[in-house]
Amino acid sequence: MNILEYCEDVGKTEEEILKLCDKLGISYESVETVLSDDDITLLDNELASIDDAIDSEDKYDYELDEKVEQMIIDKNIDIDSHQHKEKVKNKSDRIESNKNSFHSKRKEMYKHREKLQSNEDKNDNVIVYKNNMTVTELSNLLEVNVLDLIKKLMKLGIMANVNYSLSYDIAELLVIDYNKVLKTEENVDISNFEKYDLIEDDKDLVVRPPVVTIMGHVDHGKTSLLDAIRQTDVVSGEAGGITQAIGAYQVELNGKKITFIDTPGHEAFTEMRARGASVTDIVVIIVAANDGVMPQTKEAIDHAKAAKVPIIVAINKIDLPDANVDKVLTELAENGLTPEKWGGDVLVNEISAKTKVGIDELLENILLVSEMNELKANPNRYATGTVIEARLDKQVGTVVSLLVQNGTLRLGDPMVVGNSYGKVRTLRNDKGMDIVEALPSMPVEVTGLNETPKAGDKFMAFET
Repeated sequence: MNILEYCEDVGKTEEEILKLCDKLGISYESVETVLSDDDITLLDNELASIDDAIDSEDKYDYELDEKVEQMIIDKNIDIDSHQHKEKVKNKSDRIESNKNSFHSKRKEMYKHREKLQSNEDKNDNVIVYKNNMTVTELSNLLEVNVLDLIKKLMKLGIMANVNYSLSYDIAELLVIDYNKVLKTEENVDISNFEKYDLIEDDKDLVVRPPVVTIMGHVDHGKTSLLDAIRQTDVVSGEAGGITQAIGAYQVELNGKKITFIDTPGHEAFTEMRARGASVTDIVVIIVAANDGVMPQTKEAIDHAKAAKVPIIVAINKIDLPDANVDKVLTELAENGLTPEKWGGDVLVNEISAKTKVGIDELLENILLVSEMNELKANPNRYATGTVIEARLDKQVGTVVSLLVQNGTLRLGDPMVVGNSYGKVRTLRNDKGMDIVEALPSMPVEVTGLNETPKAGDKFMAFET
């Protein structure tokens, strides 16, 4: 794509784009000069940042002016116009500061762009198993004498010759003796994201934040709990809430982060909740103290058990006069969730999303379960993860919310998402801020794909 074609693509004049090229240090001779992929990524991000800053400032001015006007009309209050202007200026300064910070980080990243570990498995310790593999074929792959394998098989009580067909389980026992790892062909095919296995060296792994999904019966307070944790008013204006834009967000407690995935809470979205459980580390089952275990509660419990992830129970609405915690505990035990104080292994928190009682204790229990499960990832490889949700925007094209589950996703990284592909043109966090990279367990919003993928699709980033 040359500069002229890029101008048409983004709806800008030649003069505007050439000025941006000068500002970003992109060399050109004329509008016929072909832009590299990195040049396009730089220009895309610069245009997005400028548009965002303008939109934010315009929105803020309008909303503030409207509030001032209404106060003057309704309450006849004398508003200091100087104070109003100062607030607008401070907001504008913050936007400019964030933009400059992002530009600085982006420039630094491109200048010192380090090569990450490839997701393509080139581990010499991997032995690929094929159906009906013979003893001879395995000995060749292991580079050992075939008689040695026959002796090992005899010790296992198997009388075999060189043409004996090995099952996967028996072959796995043999390769372990040689400090090798056995995989099926589909598990070493990088184009098959669902089955592809990554082998990580322990020394490359670091602790990552837990990914939590809150499930439960409709009206038991899932959205209220998310709101209480996030400290924003999502219940009264959910359409404008953060999770409506990206489907997930992060909070921090005592310097440690927790990622929450927001899944719909009624029967029409059973499949979505099941997908949420497949990418989560911990499931929080929310139950109303005045209502008890309901059909969708049982459904949520089944999803969590199927996903084989730890379960924490949050008994909500304990501030209501008809709350009956003991009844809820009994019903939980009847459904296979025996509370810890009854001799079971399920942590139960009594909370009120409305008054925020017990919220900190719930978050502490989430971090405790996370530490016990030793959740780790390798931030030094190209990213892999899952699509939370995706939509088509008329102005910027496909917009995808992703959960980075392993590796680091960076601006400009080529990626495949389900059956779509492209390069990361813009990368934003759950607060809508432009960032240059996303680490494991981080939810982000990206643009740059050729098509709109589906929620639940896997993604993988590559070097080229």
